Amino acid sequence: GYLMENFYFLRIPYFFIGRGEMSKPINMSPLTVKEKTILDAFSPRHYSTNLKVLIEKLKEQGSEVYVLTLAGLITYTPTGEELSRMHFFRGMEKKLELEKAVYNKYEKALEKVSKDTDTPIIDLRKLIQSSHERNIFTDTMHINVNGSKVFGDYIAKSIKAKVSEILTLKHSNTP
Repeated sequence: GYLMENFYFLRIPYFFIGRGEMSKPINMSPLTVKEKTILDAFSPRHYSTNLKVLIEKLKEQGSEVYVLTLAGLITYTPTGEELSRMHFFRGMEKKLELEKAVYNKYEKALEKVSKDTDTPIIDLRKLIQSSHERNIFTDTMHINVNGSKVFGDYIAKSIKAKVSEILTLKHSNTP
């Protein structure tokens, strides 16, 4: 790990392996028994731990904290055109069902951290249920300018009441 982190030339083989994977067609096959077994044992603990620590630190500093769902093209069943824009994690052989299963593990971890820390979730998935609504994505998870407006407006609307409440309290406490 130390060598890979500090000597970039050692990453060259991974670059070419990744290029090879990217050129392959998308694998639409169902999960195998072996993959299901591995996924059943997988838990994104690093993600949960880091998210929980970050939320706790922010709350200790007096910040209002919200978490956003992991919205992207993989959130629902992607169309053929959407599949052509998607990037896949290395080592998953561009297998859609495997990517979706890992995505779902992270979503469940996010929901558990939200519940454990009493942190509200802003569900961006509501905004991208149709393929037309998902045109805001340039690839798997990145949004275009219109997507920034759509998500920004929704997030602002979601936190507006709390921001107004905080501002009202601050103004009522001002001499």
